[in-house]
Amino acid sequence: MLLQYVVNFIILGLLITFAFGYQTPRNKEINDSRFELAGFLFGAEGMSNAGFEIEFQTIDEFLSKFKAIIEAYYRLPFSGTGSFMHYVVDKDNSTTVPPLLELTYFQECYESTKCLKTFHKSFPILKEDPLGPFAHPEALINGTESCEPREDLDGLYYVPCRTSPIGQLVDHLMDVKLTFSLYSLVRQTDGSPRSRVWAVAFSFGMTGHSSVMTMKASLDCVDRHIPERLPIMISCTLFPLAFLGFLLRIRTFPRFSASILEIFAFQKCCWDEVRTLPSCFHYQEGGWRFFGFLSDVFVLMFGIAALASQFYPERVSSLEQAVTIFLGFSILISCTRLVSILILFPRCYVIIDSIVTAGSQLSMYSVAVFPIMFGYAFCGHVVFGAFGGYFGTLSRSIVTLFCTTFGDNIIDTFLVMDQSTCILQMLFGRLFIGTYLLLFICNILNVAHSIIQDSYTYSVRIYSASRREDSRIQYDASGVSTEELANFLEKLRS
Repeated sequence: MLLQYVVNFIILGLLITFAFGYQTPRNKEINDSRFELAGFLFGAEGMSNAGFEIEFQTIDEFLSKFKAIIEAYYRLPFSGTGSFMHYVVDKDNSTTVPPLLELTYFQECYESTKCLKTFHKSFPILKEDPLGPFAHPEALINGTESCEPREDLDGLYYVPCRTSPIGQLVDHLMDVKLTFSLYSLVRQTDGSPRSRVWAVAFSFGMTGHSSVMTMKASLDCVDRHIPERLPIMISCTLFPLAFLGFLLRIRTFPRFSASILEIFAFQKCCWDEVRTLPSCFHYQEGGWRFFGFLSDVFVLMFGIAALASQFYPERVSSLEQAVTIFLGFSILISCTRLVSILILFPRCYVIIDSIVTAGSQLSMYSVAVFPIMFGYAFCGHVVFGAFGGYFGTLSRSIVTLFCTTFGDNIIDTFLVMDQSTCILQMLFGRLFIGTYLLLFICNILNVAHSIIQDSYTYSVRIYSASRREDSRIQYDASGVSTEELANFLEKLRS
């Protein structure tokens, strides 16, 4: 019984050592470098990916940002700490490799019979010409298309092309992609430098009406590293420990107990001790046993992923994320399993019993309530999603309403909804937020609180009743039954 906790403590210690000794510093170093590079190239602020997507309302904004990125690229090795460096053409040519601009555009877009003809061209962007083809857009425009006024559906006339060449080019653009690579030097555990590759890509695309352009930045790290001793030793140690924990848990099943005891070569005296273990412990441990099996599975998955990432020749971002997620979830489950030791202290375990009782009831209650929540979230996204922000996507709408249920950002949520100039939508927004608050905060949330309180009260009563029953049994076990004691007292009275 106690050996399970010892194994769990050792596994938890190894996981925490791996997290703070290797994985967390490694992730922090890469993320710090990524955001530092993003801040220098296109002015991203803080440690958030929100700055990796920018919307331009005018052509001048787009050209200004494009030029700033190119100038920052060529200025990068000579600014700050100089941690990011350029690649050169080859060993005999130290010229900096220029960024590559890829354009996808069509011509004669105002004649439907010729709009399907697309062109793909690539341009190296030199330091002397940071705008590249955008500095001379007339070279890409086909001047044969007609700019005569045309009649619209409502009878009005419009000019189908712009007067400026850059405006005409932007109207013809379908996709713009700018790519380049940098490298940085990092120190290994032995102090030797190692190069780390950064693949940078900017995608510019049209969304909505043609005057809006969005930029999405992607900064990926390709790290070539040598396997390190600490993560390999910890990963290899976790495998036998997880297997040992599995055997210790499976021995509590009567079907497998004899076989497991033979594996551990238990003597007969030890077998008798195991058979006399408190049955109540194994009964209450049932849920924790399966929770332990889940913990073993995630520990093994983490160990496999960690070993694979060490021996893979390059850093794969998806594999690194898998290692980080498995590591964090394994620590979470291992820490949660420590609560099972409270089974030995029934007075403290009342809280766990109440949580389990409330959890089963709240899960059924949530199933009944979630369709209402989903309906409000879907309605909010449809009606107020055009304003972006809290209701911009369906997932954001669900999170917004969930936070509002607990009284968070109620005023901000209402202000996001109250942006329309239409009286009908303004009235609907007030009706929407009012009915939601009345239904969820004043009704549904209070019912959930009542379920939790009743579950705790029920668990306390069950514990008190079991204590009284145990006291009565201990008293009866002293050798004198209650019936004999009653007869003895009756004789004394007579």
